[in-house]
Amino acid sequence: MLGVWRERWRQSLRAYDTAIWIRVLGTALTSITNFMMRPYLVLYLHDRMEGSVLLPMLIVGLPPLCGMLVNLYGGTLSDRYGRKPIMLISLWIQAVCMLGYMLSSEI
Repeated sequence: MLGVWRERWRQSLRAYDTAIWIRVLGTALTSITNFMMRPYLVLYLHDRMEGSVLLPMLIVGLPPLCGMLVNLYGGTLSDRYGRKPIMLISLWIQAVCMLGYMLSSEI
């Protein structure tokens, strides 16, 4: 039973290109970090802005909105330059954005 399950797992791993697995792992990592960071970021910004509600929500809500809009152009860029380079560049940009969140001292 275990051998059959293990073989099916290996077949499913080999069924997809390496670029797909890079995208899956990168998306999982950024989604987990966003999920862990955003509630605390809203509370922190709410404290720093003396009770303002709208601005912290905009700061936290605009990156996903911008991501949806940029995804519309991502297909054109991936057709022009290739899927793998565009995916790797997007993951690096997301990492830089997370680093900016961590290192920023002012709103």
